[in-house]
Amino acid sequence: MRIYVKTLKGKPISVVVEPCDKILKIKQIIEEIQGIPPDVQRLYFFGEILEDNKPISFYKIRKEFTLHLKYLFRGNMKINVEVKNEAPLFRKILKVDVKLTDTFRDIKNRIPYTTTYTQLYYYNKKLEDDETLSDHNIKDDSTIACHRITLGGKK
Repeated sequence: MRIYVKTLKGKPISVVVEPCDKILKIKQIIEEIQGIPPDVQRLYFFGEILEDNKPISFYKIRKEFTLHLKYLFRGNMKINVEVKNEAPLFRKILKVDVKLTDTFRDIKNRIPYTTTYTQLYYYNKKLEDDETLSDHNIKDDSTIACHRITLGGKK
């Protein structure tokens, strides 16, 4: 099937793949055409980051659909943010593109479910808004937790 990948400049790239192919295959084709290594490519479909090891069919991508390509410049990485709410069944893990110099306030601003009443934690340690990822030695693919703060400051 033929799908399209829109670059940052808005130019669509035509790619022929099978639904059972992995997302990585799309990135490898883009590398052949554009010369961009797969490890610095991020593919998005309706705002969701596509994971390399998942088949195209997992994301319900069909022929003629368009994906969006963004680049990670060296020094950037991706972390997981586990968003929890007071509702017992609400739990969502988001992938967020970050730099080591980003503050936790910057990261909160990229998470759609956060408010001023949220707190980030890494291994149960409270992360202050003005601290950075590098302050806590947080690496690529690490997971931080995002909790809603209730009255009295408890999580």
